[in-house]
Amino acid sequence: MGTLDIRHPEFWDLSAVDRELRRVYDICGGCRRCLPLCPSFKVLFDRMDVDAVDSDVEKLPVADVKEVVDLCYQCKLCFNHRPYTPPHRWEVDFPRLMLRARAAGARTNGVTVQDKLLGNAELVGRVSVGRYLTFVFENRATVWFQIQEMVRAERIVDETKMAAEVEVYNALIPHPGELSATLMIEIAETAEIKPVLDKLLGIDTREYVTMTVGPHVIVGDFEAGHSDEERGKLSAVHFVRFALPLEACERFGTSEVALVVDHPNERARTVLSHETKRSLLEDLA
Repeated sequence: MGTLDIRHPEFWDLSAVDRELRRVYDICGGCRRCLPLCPSFKVLFDRMDVDAVDSDVEKLPVADVKEVVDLCYQCKLCFNHRPYTPPHRWEVDFPRLMLRARAAGARTNGVTVQDKLLGNAELVGRVSVGRYLTFVFENRATVWFQIQEMVRAERIVDETKMAAEVEVYNALIPHPGELSATLMIEIAETAEIKPVLDKLLGIDTREYVTMTVGPHVIVGDFEAGHSDEERGKLSAVHFVRFALPLEACERFGTSEVALVVDHPNERARTVLSHETKRSLLEDLA
């Protein structure tokens, strides 16, 4: 049996981790009760059923072994669903084994920048402007994180439904030479929600939201359908794109970049930090 005690040297031994993963995968392959629970099990069984593996876990490629670990969201539904959890003599604790595999891998190989961002996808690209507005810039990492969260929350295991979610969220990814952001109107007090939204009516329909790159002024292009001025309705969440001209892209890294709101009832300006500019510059490439 593999150890789950972090004080034991074997806990961090990648070869020992691999042996324990394959032992547990073998047990899972013979049971398959957890198939409907999450993508980890569907991928595991799909990989085990190919002709080259034929249910022999020792033939599973290392990449497939790791993919199962990466797909675990720590919902822990499988712990109570399977019959072999401790104190059963087989001692199958799938969620803790996944954590052990990730921890051992991180200690040996380090944590990639992508994994750090996926752990806090909004860390660099979150910009507050004025009293109520927060822009969260989107890219492949943030969109991938949102898809994972949706799959986990909705317990989606069907590949067709996963593909549908991917198609929806793909619209958030900026095109070349473009930046895209989710704009959230954040209001702390419940009693202030309607008055504030009423004051900000029209913010998504005129040239009230811009990005400046040196002398260049780029007007935000809002996704339609999030407000109705005739009925006095405004959503608290919007999606906006900034299509930068070539010269603005070229000087993005060296010029002052700011987000500007010039609405009759809310005027504010925030200069982007060096870290945020550096991250967005990669998205413009």
